[in-house]
Amino acid sequence: MKFNNIDNSQLLTEIETFIARVLNLQNQNPFSKHYGCFDRNFWHFKTIIDFPSATYQQVILGLSYLYTSKIKSNKFYKSEKLKENIKSAILYWCKIQNNDGSQNEYYENDRSFCPTALTTFAISQSYKILPKIFTENEERLIISKLIKAGNWLSNHEYHSVQNQMIASMIALNNIWKITNKTKFKKSFNRQKKEILNNQNKEGWFPEYGGADIGYSFIQLDFFCHYLELNKDKEIFEAAKKLIVFVSNFIHPDGTAGGSYGSRCTQHVMPFPIIYLANKNILEANEMFKWYIKNKKINRIINQNLIDNKYASYFYFNSCIKFFIDNQKYRIKLKSKKISKNFILDYKNSGLLIIKKNFLSIWLNWKKNGIINIYIKDKNIFSDNGYLFQLSNNKTGMTQNVDNQSNINIKNSKNNIKIIVNGQAGYFNEVMPLEKWIIPFKIFSKYFLKINFLSYWFNKKIKNNFVQKQDKSPILLKRTINIHSKSIIIKDEMNI
Repeated sequence: MKFNNIDNSQLLTEIETFIARVLNLQNQNPFSKHYGCFDRNFWHFKTIIDFPSATYQQVILGLSYLYTSKIKSNKFYKSEKLKENIKSAILYWCKIQNNDGSQNEYYENDRSFCPTALTTFAISQSYKILPKIFTENEERLIISKLIKAGNWLSNHEYHSVQNQMIASMIALNNIWKITNKTKFKKSFNRQKKEILNNQNKEGWFPEYGGADIGYSFIQLDFFCHYLELNKDKEIFEAAKKLIVFVSNFIHPDGTAGGSYGSRCTQHVMPFPIIYLANKNILEANEMFKWYIKNKKINRIINQNLIDNKYASYFYFNSCIKFFIDNQKYRIKLKSKKISKNFILDYKNSGLLIIKKNFLSIWLNWKKNGIINIYIKDKNIFSDNGYLFQLSNNKTGMTQNVDNQSNINIKNSKNNIKIIVNGQAGYFNEVMPLEKWIIPFKIFSKYFLKINFLSYWFNKKIKNNFVQKQDKSPILLKRTINIHSKSIIIKDEMNI
């Protein structure tokens, strides 16, 4: 019987290097007041940042998986050293929690939904799977901090970014199971219902107003961490719909997604691929084959191409779980017959896929025709839109999301003609801290201790610097003619 798993010796070398990299980020001095902190920019470099960003503590989950896994090649199983790394990290998370149960990420007292949801998910999941490694006093402290975090998450939501909502849902479920408090069960069920209602009929969950392939991988990753500990048919079906959607956006050169997504990301999380392939979802099987093929020749997006921040935020826990499950599961993959010729138009997201013999095209017409073109496994053309400067010295761009754009597709036997009409936006180059760093630090350190002011300011910042998109007076018409032996792209820009 032929199995499709990756050679374990290759994975072992990679994962040991990754573990060493992550542990090198941690303050391991037991006499330091920041013992257990994973934000090296804070505790080691000292001048880069003046507070610890909580989100780096997410690696606790991957370390906890290592500590509890009995697979043969795992030298960290029940390691005393790793136990101290985990204990100090969890207790440090407790130490840096704000008085209302929230955590900080980008500035002091930002009380942000993202680090609160993601780290509470990681800490609570770790606490659930770890054996008894804490003293009674430590357990009481951790549970009290999880309850505070659970109360905060029950009263705050951020539906613009669904990966964070999924993490919050899992955290609430874990806290409910740990404490047996029915209020967390109610909050979990409410957020779960809202998340499932937010799944687009095309299969994706919104990330700042649209579908993003990299963050869809992260959503899948979180779902699978949850499903490993919980039998939940509704979440499984949602994950199944999502991986079917994502499977259409893996490229033949080992990349996935990119600038045509709502957040322009190319993240590839390995754990949900192997987990859902083990559930015999045919699209996951095909993705696992794609992953193995490209990983063997070192052209898959992986942790070595990612900075410490996002390697810690997302990749570490997923890569550790993949390493464990690659030995745990023995997968014999079934194949799915894939058509060589089709046009797939996801009208709600604006994503368009064209497959014609050896030609593959990925395009987003709601981002004014951003396009990737492949012949077999070679990327022959990639266009991320225009940058331009207007007479008022403002910088414009055409890769903005424009929900008012439209597409016209004419498909004949020998020619496909696509016309996209949309409007460009402005590129936000505002750097307020260049002039206001000292007043801002005073404001965040002292005034943002006031909860309602902190919440208002955090919302204002996200609306103005992340979500707000101003339209420029530039109109773009893109015409794409796909012939049997040529592709002609013609752009017209008008004011």
